[in-house]
Amino acid sequence: LYLFSLFISINIYILYADFSNQTVTEKILNPFQYDYENLVKRHSSRVTCPCTEISIPYKDIINITVDYHQICTSHFIQSSWYDLLSISNTGYYSSYTYIDFLSIMASYFRIVETFCSLANETINDAKERFLSRNLINSQLLTSNLFYSQINSSTDTFKQSTKTEFLDRTNLTNVLLHSNQYLSRTITNTRLKSIFQNMSTGLYSVKMLILALYTINTSNDKCYCVIDSTCHLNRTIYDEDQLYSIDTPPEGVNIGCSIINTAMQSSLICWFNKNCIYQARRFVERYNISVYENSTILLDRNLSSRYHPNTTIETIFNEMMIEEWNFSRSFASYFLKCKPSFCSVTYHKKANIIYIITVIIGLIGGINVILNLISPLIIKIIFKIINKLRRQRPSQSLTEEPDDNHRKFLHLFSS
Repeated sequence: LYLFSLFISINIYILYADFSNQTVTEKILNPFQYDYENLVKRHSSRVTCPCTEISIPYKDIINITVDYHQICTSHFIQSSWYDLLSISNTGYYSSYTYIDFLSIMASYFRIVETFCSLANETINDAKERFLSRNLINSQLLTSNLFYSQINSSTDTFKQSTKTEFLDRTNLTNVLLHSNQYLSRTITNTRLKSIFQNMSTGLYSVKMLILALYTINTSNDKCYCVIDSTCHLNRTIYDEDQLYSIDTPPEGVNIGCSIINTAMQSSLICWFNKNCIYQARRFVERYNISVYENSTILLDRNLSSRYHPNTTIETIFNEMMIEEWNFSRSFASYFLKCKPSFCSVTYHKKANIIYIITVIIGLIGGINVILNLISPLIIKIIFKIINKLRRQRPSQSLTEEPDDNHRKFLHLFSS
């Protein structure tokens, strides 16, 4: 009975160990990134590492740079170029009834420079605000989750910066148009003076503002005072005369204001050597000396997401940006988080050494238990047998089990 019970107990434990899992907790104090990555490789996302620094500034883990369109670093928007073309410096003025590109050429390049400066200032301000924010988490994020959260934040940053930029510029354009500023280029309105001889011998002067218009492709009148996006053709009109517009360089479209002119134009001429040569000859007709090195071509071979004939408005709406560059560092994040420990709890099958060790320990305990309960079990068994035998008629048969019973008990108690 003892051996049978011991055998059954051991087999029950072996079956239990085979079907059940062992819970194991592994812990590393002050881990390096290498230790953490090894834990993650072995145990996936079950690794937990409490951060000693739960609030980490973005500026410590993200670097942002921007590549602008090449016009923003070209010679065309340098003061040495457009100051050369300034009519205030040359003494050149367009005819009262004749408008040519030279009269607005300096302003055209100056406004493009303003577009670049405005975009750069807006982005720098937005970067400073964004990088001053913190990534807050009490637990070390896995590298995948870290990059996912950072990418989501940077995407939101790009979109919000662009939206803010366009909202401000659109508001500025609305204010400029609603206030009806007079353009020096006489493309939106004309100021007309009327002198009247008074009976006293004095003269009175009346100033009239005449709205100019052009004829669009649908043969409809397009008034700049109503629609600031009017595209001015070769001729514009007021109530009593017309104004001729000289053919501008390729890609340049004269608009209601210098801002509209720049927005509606493309940069294609400044990629083209022949076009720039014609522009230089045009300028030199008015005795303005243009040096060869002051008109350096834009580079067609330079990688760009914009075609040369893309309007400046399209580029401006993208904040003059060619590409955003975001550098994210999980290593820097790990150092800033500085986990005090990393731990992982997992389940595994019990190995053979563990099972043997437990069985050896169990044998001693089972042996004590069986020594205590085996005599009691045997007594119970023999009592049952005796009760059954007493029911038989022969008395001699009832005495024999008692002797056997005593011998059996003596055997197990020895």
